[in-house]
Amino acid sequence: MDVDKVALAAAAFVATIVLAIGLFYSKVEGFEVAFRVGLAFVVTYAVTFPSFGFIQRTARTELSTQEEARLAAEAAERAAAKAAESNEKYPGEME
Repeated sequence: MDVDKVALAAAAFVATIVLAIGLFYSKVEGFEVAFRVGLAFVVTYAVTFPSFGFIQRTARTELSTQEEARLAAEAAERAAAKAAESNEKYPGEME
């Protein structure tokens, strides 16, 4: 997921909600509604962009660490199986 697209979508969603509230539920002028919508968009984008970027980097790091551990365990299992197979073929020889 692209951080910019997620932040943009979140900001647009929040700005739409602020617009709907401003137009339908409160009796304020159009300029004030526009200002609130713009402010909501900018603040939401400014908060979402670094937050989602941090979450994405943390998750990616954690997943890569788990993947490396899984691959190391699989390699160890293959090595152990190969060693056991080698001992079955040549039981008298030492490695």
